Amino acid sequence: MENVERLMADEDLSAMDATIKAMQEVTGPILASALVLFAVFGPVTMMPGLTGQLYQQFGITLSVSIAISTVNALTLTPALAAILMRPGGPKPGKWLQAFNKYLDKATAGLGNSVTLMIRRLTLSMIAFGVMIIAIVFMGYNMPSGFLPDEDSGNFFVNIELPQAASLARTEQITRDAINMVLEEQGVSSVVSAPGFSLLGNAAASNSAMMIVNLDHWSERTDANLHMKAIMGRVQDKLNQIKNADIISFFAPPIPALGMNSGFEMRLEDTLGRSPAELAAVGDELMAKAMSHPAIDFTYTMFRANTPQIEVKLKRDKIKSTNVDLQSVYMTLQTYLGGLYVNDFTEFGRNYKVFLQSEAQSRSDSSDISSYYVRSNDGKMVPLNSLIEINNVLGAEAVERFNLYSSLMINGVAASGYSSGQAVAAMASIADSSLPSGYKYDWSGLTYQEQKAGNAAPIMFGMAMLFTFLFLVAQYESWVTPLAIILCVPTAVFGALFHTWIMGGDINIYTQVGLVLMVGMTSRNAILIVEFAKELRETQGLSIVEAAVSATKLRFRAVLMTAFSFILGVVPLVIATGAGDGARRAVGYSTFGGMLAATVLGCLVVPVVWVMLQRMRERFGKVNITTEKAA
Repeated sequence: MENVERLMADEDLSAMDATIKAMQEVTGPILASALVLFAVFGPVTMMPGLTGQLYQQFGITLSVSIAISTVNALTLTPALAAILMRPGGPKPGKWLQAFNKYLDKATAGLGNSVTLMIRRLTLSMIAFGVMIIAIVFMGYNMPSGFLPDEDSGNFFVNIELPQAASLARTEQITRDAINMVLEEQGVSSVVSAPGFSLLGNAAASNSAMMIVNLDHWSERTDANLHMKAIMGRVQDKLNQIKNADIISFFAPPIPALGMNSGFEMRLEDTLGRSPAELAAVGDELMAKAMSHPAIDFTYTMFRANTPQIEVKLKRDKIKSTNVDLQSVYMTLQTYLGGLYVNDFTEFGRNYKVFLQSEAQSRSDSSDISSYYVRSNDGKMVPLNSLIEINNVLGAEAVERFNLYSSLMINGVAASGYSSGQAVAAMASIADSSLPSGYKYDWSGLTYQEQKAGNAAPIMFGMAMLFTFLFLVAQYESWVTPLAIILCVPTAVFGALFHTWIMGGDINIYTQVGLVLMVGMTSRNAILIVEFAKELRETQGLSIVEAAVSATKLRFRAVLMTAFSFILGVVPLVIATGAGDGARRAVGYSTFGGMLAATVLGCLVVPVVWVMLQRMRERFGKVNITTEKAA
């Protein structure tokens, strides 16, 4: 549309003739731009794993939309332009005249700036190198993460009392906690379950869980009413409750990746030592982690000091009394744990039959003295004469990870630090302090974050490589595509810089935005390079004249493409409510990347093209229709 308007105004063509000529000029760039975007997203859709699934959804969605847009640009849009557009047209209004005036001044200023940068080519290349160094610096020093935290509208509270605390005591603590939570602004309701540990995923009389439901997002637009802000204030209140460990946390953005959004470390004992030794090493590791500024707090649900009753068999006595060993086990199971017998039907309903002592007859270890076991000769032998009972401390359960006894350490990054920084800090502490025979691994969301971090550079490199190889095939040259692909660093610089000043981190959605910038930046660069190449080879303009003229001719088209995209992502940058973390992450990178690619790219592309075109003509044969003096 922009090219048709320009041809009607500059060459006094009819709408039909202008449309035909415009399509002759822009069909190549349109197809090249679309195919470049396909080349960018092709490798992305083939990535494996959870990270690959996220990229695939993004890549397939954009690929389909690009295909539809390209077909529309080559068919319906030119037809509508020939039918609806007319030469001359109505006189533009005051505001439009002022806009055109300033745009013409900006175009002239851009041409002068490009000319100056070409004359100072060495300084321009030094400035470009400084930008590359800045990109590397930001890439290494910016915080990293996997998925941004989301305001899901609720969060969880896990309550743990001392080992073997009664359920009645747990219920009282839970009621006190509920009353405190309901006083907080933004909380709508609380659901509790005394006797169940959400983090331990097991029933326990000394544990309880709460689900804190918040008001609707439309009623929590203030930053102080964001889920993390409310959870922080709730945690401060709950810390006042004595004799209980209370932890507030929220679920990860993707289900089935753990119970909370913090990091998840597995401490493993490779030598098979006691649970008490494993717990001691874990406590020491967490104590050191708590002193690191990047880690807010750490915790584990592993306990090696749970009061337990140890039953040892007197095997010699069992043998001398002619008692079967299996009978001893069966007696203990029946009286204490219960034994299923069968079913019976009565009044049209089925009932299960279990054998077990009454609760008051199995509440103390001394009750075992009233149990008897039958020997093989029919005598009843007191059970307490065949066993030895000791009160000990031990672990309720010992988990295994990678076949080793392990405990899980959860942690949360401190305010101002990303999950990647917290994970790096925890890994550094573990590497320097774990004794011999212990090692660690990551699980849940943290494991996926580590995998994504390793795959991101490969994915970005493949996107750049596929784009470059396609452009090489398009232009049948190894040099000209470099002028297009070297515009990508301007977008990367803008994306990282904007993400940094907005307080974001480099997460998977930031990486998605960076991949998109490869295609969008190449698309804008193609508009300039294609016209510069055309002016040089068919009209015989000098290299500098071709570069400057192409930049000025396509500046309006580049602005139209860029600012329609930039304005389209503004809602992502200022997003609030459900899913705002992902939307902001994409918005930060794409907004800053496209803005920088537009402002800096219009300067970098013609300068780089001039340098490379001179090299191309010096070392290779280029067909020039009419040669002008440079």
